[in-house]
Amino acid sequence: MKAKQPFEMKLHIDPLMLKVILGVLLIALITTGSISVQQNQNKTAIPKDQKQRQELMKSKGPDASLTILPAGLMGRPEVRVSEVIRVLLEQQGLMNIELWNKAYIPLNKTQPKALADSIGKFVKTQPITTDYVLYAEMNGEPQKHQISELL
Repeated sequence: MKAKQPFEMKLHIDPLMLKVILGVLLIALITTGSISVQQNQNKTAIPKDQKQRQELMKSKGPDASLTILPAGLMGRPEVRVSEVIRVLLEQQGLMNIELWNKAYIPLNKTQPKALADSIGKFVKTQPITTDYVLYAEMNGEPQKHQISELL
């Protein structure tokens, strides 16, 4: 009599499904990130010039124009992630959105101040005509995690 083989489930995910899963994770990150940012905003003092820029942005509301740079995903620019961000913002009422085709590739991924300065320099070299520019980046270590752990 043959010994029974243990049940083994093999997971096959094609590239499109992987992008959909990453899009869903992005939505979750945006949602949880905005909650923690709102909680932390009350604890930190905001510089006066930044407060003025925030008030200007709030006054424009959904009439503000926005350019979305290709989102960084594990060190690579991904236009499809930017498309998901665009859809989410459109669902919230922001309609004047452009997707930028030239990717920003950060040189220093670990220092937030250096990253912000680098993005600012990049944006100044581009012929962007909108009021605001959005850059999002999601990083991780693919060697330590498998896609099956995300499901």
